[in-house]
Amino acid sequence: MNILGISSSHDASVTFFKNGKIIFAISEERLSRIKNDGGAFPSRGLRETIEFTGIANEDVDYLALTHLFLPERYFYRETVLKEIERRFIRMRRKLKGLFTGEFHDPLLSTKNLEDRLQRRGKRLEEHFKKKRFLNSLGFNGASGGFYGHHASHAYPAFYYSGWNNGIVITADGMGDRHTHTTSIFDSDRIQYISRSVGPINSPGSFYQSVTEYLGFRPLRHEGKVTGLAAYGDPYKLYDKLKPFLYLSENKMTFCSNVGSGSKSELNQARLNFLRETCKGYNREDIAAAAQKLLEDVVLEHIKAILSRYHYSRIALAGGIFANVKLNQRIAELPEIEEVFVFPAMSDAGIALGAALMAYEKLDHGGFNEHKQRILNLYWGPSYDNAYIENILKVEGLKYKRYEFSALSKKVAALIHRGKVVGLFQGGMEFGPRALGNRSILAAPTDRSINDWLNKRLERTEFMPFAPTVLDWAAADIFKNVEKGRYTARFMTITFDVYDKWTKKIPAVIHVDGTARPQIIARDENPRYYQIIEDYYQLSGIPLVLNTSFNVHEEPIICKPEEAIGAFKDKRIDILAIEDFLVGEN
Repeated sequence: MNILGISSSHDASVTFFKNGKIIFAISEERLSRIKNDGGAFPSRGLRETIEFTGIANEDVDYLALTHLFLPERYFYRETVLKEIERRFIRMRRKLKGLFTGEFHDPLLSTKNLEDRLQRRGKRLEEHFKKKRFLNSLGFNGASGGFYGHHASHAYPAFYYSGWNNGIVITADGMGDRHTHTTSIFDSDRIQYISRSVGPINSPGSFYQSVTEYLGFRPLRHEGKVTGLAAYGDPYKLYDKLKPFLYLSENKMTFCSNVGSGSKSELNQARLNFLRETCKGYNREDIAAAAQKLLEDVVLEHIKAILSRYHYSRIALAGGIFANVKLNQRIAELPEIEEVFVFPAMSDAGIALGAALMAYEKLDHGGFNEHKQRILNLYWGPSYDNAYIENILKVEGLKYKRYEFSALSKKVAALIHRGKVVGLFQGGMEFGPRALGNRSILAAPTDRSINDWLNKRLERTEFMPFAPTVLDWAAADIFKNVEKGRYTARFMTITFDVYDKWTKKIPAVIHVDGTARPQIIARDENPRYYQIIEDYYQLSGIPLVLNTSFNVHEEPIICKPEEAIGAFKDKRIDILAIEDFLVGEN
């Protein structure tokens, strides 16, 4: 059964799901080169998926769609009068376009339409011109349907947790009117316990507002607030921020007393609250207070859930859980045995969630049969040596080809000598982290690298770099690692570092004494593992510094041309691209 999962929301993406297994997944941003590209149908991602999988359009059985924006021409409006009005407006726009040369097909929020239809006792599917939509994409023989935002976050979190039962929590800014859900799952069943309704009662919007107030870009730079928080004192401002985010009396839902009205009015009210409340405080203390408040409120909710439902494992998804320090605090709860954060926790992951729900609906037995832990996330496009060598020749670059065993030793030696190496190999990673196939590598021993490499990549100087560590060494370096060992395969959690390692690997330890590792086993990425092992043989250190292969404000690179461009722009010293080494001499 061939299923395409498609999300047009923030960080739009496409997933190809075949007989219960992921074959290909890609975010639109990696192709458009626009960070967090979303809000429109991911046409580039769909084309890339079809091209790289080689699937014929007629072989697609089902399109699993998440709510948000699709062209309005594929929907009947809620009443006959509204539909006549829509057609009149569309005709007027087309006529105007004949004179101006511009006609942009308007997009419609499918969730807003669904809400209006529900108030009239109607269903969205009855107003969706499904056949016309599918035919327009060339999927004449396929069927399709819509799947909810938070359910699409929740399903991959429990499906890939590897557990038979546990708690699953989703939290973000807002999706389909909700800002959070908490559920219990047992085998293939999910039972919702609580939901928080947006847009006001939102842990995600709270953090977004703080991000914007501090001069960063919301929905993009929340990680900078987390990094900055380590430099501040949370208690100077903590109590003053409490009205912005707290729990209901029964601790089941998130609440806020800040703001009201339309989206723009709400946002302005929140910024005004922060301007008044935070006046006279430095940005480090503001970030620290916001981080601690988020942690405390989420932890209080989780402890209340665990006291009522006696599970010890918790799966997490949604943009809030890109916050690696929050995830560490959850794992440190004594009641918790293990934490799993779905690696594509942002809206990029909901296309896969929709595909999973469609698969459960269409092949219920197969759904249970294929539940498993993820080995790796290398689900994107890959490029062979012939393709790459042709580009190197066209660019006039000097290069040398090696057998991989020799290439690995060369790369390890260059890292050991202090060189910055761009590593491009295999399928591109899905999700927000570079995990060794689109990574920049360096030695973890140079404390000053935080300043000079961040400047070279045009990034903020206070943001920490992360390590990739060989699996056998993780417990010796990081505290409490067993609770998050699986999720740390994907760099989704921080750990405190043991004192005996802090002076050895200062380049990958944040000011608060934590690190956000990727713990790697040989079978997950043999080539990457071998490079780190070769570096260990030279240095006695079983890890390397790993940061994403991109400059500030750009998505992680996807294609060889982009890797070569970074080398030519001197972002890196050396480029290891499949079996080729560029810049060695």
